[in-house]
Amino acid sequence: MRPARGVRTIVVLIVAAGVWACAAGVGDQIKAGKWEFSTLVPGTPYPALGMQPSPGVRSSPTGLSISQTVCITAADPLPPMARGPSARGPKHPCKVDKTDINGSTVGWSVSCAMPQININVEGVVHYHEATLDGEYTVRSAIAGRAAPAMKTIHLTGRYLGPCDSK
Repeated sequence: MRPARGVRTIVVLIVAAGVWACAAGVGDQIKAGKWEFSTLVPGTPYPALGMQPSPGVRSSPTGLSISQTVCITAADPLPPMARGPSARGPKHPCKVDKTDINGSTVGWSVSCAMPQININVEGVVHYHEATLDGEYTVRSAIAGRAAPAMKTIHLTGRYLGPCDSK
């Protein structure tokens, strides 16, 4: 009779492990849909007078607040700072160097090479059920300057719902 009890214990442990694995996997998914990404770039003044303000960009005493909305899919979970025409296409100076997707965490690296400036952006974003958080670091080397500039920017976000139909 003892072997049956041991077999039952093993079966219960296997079932419990399967349930735990399924529950753990739920948090590891990136929810497809429309996401809003928000950043605050501290100490950055609004662009010069006379320049047209961009949608989603606001100036505050603490810095420049930027909010962008993008449709996220499992095939393309990159945030807006790793997308756009500047990072796509053959005639643009920027390219996506690396994309690393590990469960609900997405890492990336984008580089832009222009005659007077080289820019590298590396970041990571962690998707949660209906929120996200992360950060990205911008490094820029300007011709004629001894030291490159570096700024790390935190980002937050929230799920807004399904993507707009096209």
